Amino acid sequence: MIRPARSADFPRLDALIHDCGLAVDGISYDRWGPVTLVYERLGEILGVGQALIGMPYAVITEMAIDPRVQRQGHAIRLLAHLETVLREYGVPAWVAFAGDKSEAAGLLDRLGVPIQGTGRAFMKRL
Repeated sequence: MIRPARSADFPRLDALIHDCGLAVDGISYDRWGPVTLVYERLGEILGVGQALIGMPYAVITEMAIDPRVQRQGHAIRLLAHLETVLREYGVPAWVAFAGDKSEAAGLLDRLGVPIQGTGRAFMKRL
């Protein structure tokens, strides 16, 4: 089942991001934005997708699937649900950042999501 995240889910989402090797050192993942979806099976959260709404596009900031259930189509279904939510907000496009050889880059390539330009991701700690 894919559903909106609840505050009670936040500790598991933090652990999931760390388990997937996506956490940035020194950054806490204990709070999540309003457009955060979770993939849950038998009461266990096995995936998360989050986007920040903006115009003319949204930014998908997090997408993680528990390593135990990766490569089973869960990320594709989670992304499809996230796109449905973004359409409901009237967002015409989304952007995501992924390393050249990452699982995410491979998935986006297989889905036919075109690369737009080249660049680097920047993060400033506040």
